Amino acid sequence: MAISRLKEHYRRVLGENSDVRTASTQTAQEFVRLIEDGTVKPETVSVREMLDVFALNNIRQRDPDFEPNFSNIDEVREEIMSSHFPWATGKLLHPVMIAPYELATGDVLQLFTQVNSRRMEEDIIGFGAGDRARHVEEGMPYPSNAFVEKRCRIRNHKLGKAIDLTVEAVLFDQTDQILQVARQRGTDLGATVEEFCCYRLMDTAWTVIDETTSQAMVVDGTRRAMYADTAAAWDTYANDNLVGSGSGGVPSNAQMKLIMQLFAQMKNDKNDPIRVTPRVVFANTMMAHDCDQYLRANNYDVNSAERDENMYKGRFRTFYSPMFPETASWFCGDPQQQFRVQWVWKPKITTDSKGDPKRDVLVEYIASVYLGIGSTDYRFVVRNYGS
Repeated sequence: MAISRLKEHYRRVLGENSDVRTASTQTAQEFVRLIEDGTVKPETVSVREMLDVFALNNIRQRDPDFEPNFSNIDEVREEIMSSHFPWATGKLLHPVMIAPYELATGDVLQLFTQVNSRRMEEDIIGFGAGDRARHVEEGMPYPSNAFVEKRCRIRNHKLGKAIDLTVEAVLFDQTDQILQVARQRGTDLGATVEEFCCYRLMDTAWTVIDETTSQAMVVDGTRRAMYADTAAAWDTYANDNLVGSGSGGVPSNAQMKLIMQLFAQMKNDKNDPIRVTPRVVFANTMMAHDCDQYLRANNYDVNSAERDENMYKGRFRTFYSPMFPETASWFCGDPQQQFRVQWVWKPKITTDSKGDPKRDVLVEYIASVYLGIGSTDYRFVVRNYGS
């Protein structure tokens, strides 16, 4: 259904049953179906024509001479509130908003394990080490393992912004402007989520949610520093996941050796070694040149006479973002094993059909996400402070 056929479809349905509201309902349902499956492209749609079909025709049934203008806009607003126009327009705006959002967040979200959440905060139980499997003689019972009570807490946060559909935008049919605002909301929402992710990955307080200290890793009710020379003050074993400012540097063979040795020494609560397979290097975009110069080079020392072969070439996926709050550090590891995004709801558009008469807003649409980001471990990523 191209938008030029919207009124045609409405008139056909109306001719079949002679009921204005039934025709409006069926036309709206068909329109939304075609928007959602991609048959109708948002840029081919006229918001003014949608208003005519889904709202104004109901008024014209009562008053055949009715034509909308600024003097009777209150009547239009009242009809909109009970019509399919807010719902259908919200469905129109959603794919326009979601495309730039996914472009902004597609790469960073790959660094996280993603789960659903149904609470304001999740208290995740069972992240301590259990007993290993034991040898069992024939006819003897298997040993049981007590449930581990180590807890990590991740709080959820709601983020969003409104899209106002004004009287002028509808009556003057400023559809392109409305769609551009929806695209910008998607871009803004994506940038906000990416920034939230980057601040959590770096264990830095995010003032957008009024943090004074980072809550990226909260273990047994207490905030813990995610990157440190030792975790002995609060964890059973003194794991080290930090190449500090005195020892760090830009990626090199020596720096990668330090990081790999730290991973090899990681232990669980029972002092057993754990397996870490580093897969990703991530950093601020300012570090992209230094990281790529080493990680993509055939030789690990391009200035040496021997030009030795680089054993790390192609081994890591890289992610760079200007959203990281610090420009010198870089990180290596398997962040999906450590970081988690939990969704109460993914990006969506909700509708407030009451609008705001004081600002000549007919309908208000809210583009929002509700999510939590945090860590359930600290042993799978090493931070290098750089030079």
